[in-house]
Amino acid sequence: MIAARSLSDEAPAKRSPHSIFIKEKERFRKIDFTAILFVEASGSYCHLYLEGGRYLTLSFTLAEITPKLSAVFFQRVHRSYIVNVDRIDAFIGNTLYIGQHRIPVSKRHRPEVMEQFNILGNPR
Repeated sequence: MIAARSLSDEAPAKRSPHSIFIKEKERFRKIDFTAILFVEASGSYCHLYLEGGRYLTLSFTLAEITPKLSAVFFQRVHRSYIVNVDRIDAFIGNTLYIGQHRIPVSKRHRPEVMEQFNILGNPR
């Protein structure tokens, strides 16, 4: 005879995150990674740019935010920027375009950024 197991008998499986909860006043607001365009560092704060022209100012450094973002969606492109790779519209040289935003790519991060793209032609 096979013993029945309940959900409480199993260890919870670690899920790959597709969102982040950010505290706004007394509540935590869920933001899907697909809605985040990029993150910009500004001293000890970060600006989280969202679709629709909105942004949130967070009192966390880029180093504190980075581990909370999924590597499936996000790529560090500069010491002050992390971008959602799926939201990049274009690039010219060392500049990425996400909507009307221009985001610099540092020489250090450029090889890793270029590996993310499926390119037809010579990007140099």
